[in-house]
Amino acid sequence: MRILISGGTGFIGRHLAGHLERHGHHVEVISRRPHVGIDWDEDSLRRGIDRCDAVVHLAGAPVMDRRWDDAYKRQIEGSRVEGTARLAELCRAAERRLVSTSAVGYYGPGEMQRIFDEDAPRGEGFLAEVCGRWEAALGETPAAVVRVGVVLGPDGGALARLWLPFRLGLGGRVGSGDQPFPWIHIQDLVRLYTWLCLNPDRLGPFNGVAPGGCDQRTFVRALARAMGRPAHLPLPAPLLRAILGERACLLLEGQHVRPRRVEEQGFAFEHPAIEEACADLVSRRRRRPRNTFGAGRATPRI
Repeated sequence: MRILISGGTGFIGRHLAGHLERHGHHVEVISRRPHVGIDWDEDSLRRGIDRCDAVVHLAGAPVMDRRWDDAYKRQIEGSRVEGTARLAELCRAAERRLVSTSAVGYYGPGEMQRIFDEDAPRGEGFLAEVCGRWEAALGETPAAVVRVGVVLGPDGGALARLWLPFRLGLGGRVGSGDQPFPWIHIQDLVRLYTWLCLNPDRLGPFNGVAPGGCDQRTFVRALARAMGRPAHLPLPAPLLRAILGERACLLLEGQHVRPRRVEEQGFAFEHPAIEEACADLVSRRRRRPRNTFGAGRATPRI
């Protein structure tokens, strides 16, 4: 297949592109970087979609990189809603498969005992509203939507942020540690996107989380054990809110999310349990040469 990826130079996009190419697919990317892939202008997008079989839409402003003032909130939402609407319209006109992205933030902060599957209603709060508009931007275009949880990979995402403090023995739970932690191994996430590209009859939302859910304390213990380090220094919620502002909700709140439709429709996870996943990821990171982390491809093919 020929697959076009928006956000193909980011953390998930690089892993997805590498996975697809290793399995014999041709990949092109949509990027705002000069001289990399396809531009976001209308003519370039139309030509790229016309020559592909499927589009995977990953692009969006990162939610953890800046404090959420009003301007950046508008950027977070606009980068998702506007790009999704443009790609959806072009994919519908060209009758191309579209696999789009959302997040488990769609469900809002969850009660400890409640489990969300794909039929659960949208929750409340900034991220839930953004995810709702993000998915609504697909309009009438038939598409699959991956509601992504916390992505764990050897070279990016949550693990990259945690690696140094945990290596120094400065890791620990965040807040109470009881908050749900809806996670997924990067290998399973890219396999899920690929599976949805290859099965165009699978439409609607799919929760991109591992079936072996856990709370934040359990994740911290599993990571510390895999790294052979202690993790006894908790980060109190008030301090985290002072540092991150409204973004702290990403670490202090969570949802128990179940990938019910993913499992019912035949997808098999390779890394369903947090202990094994952390051990695998730590091993992979340690095997990589220093300063050369990536997904096995330096520059996206165009």
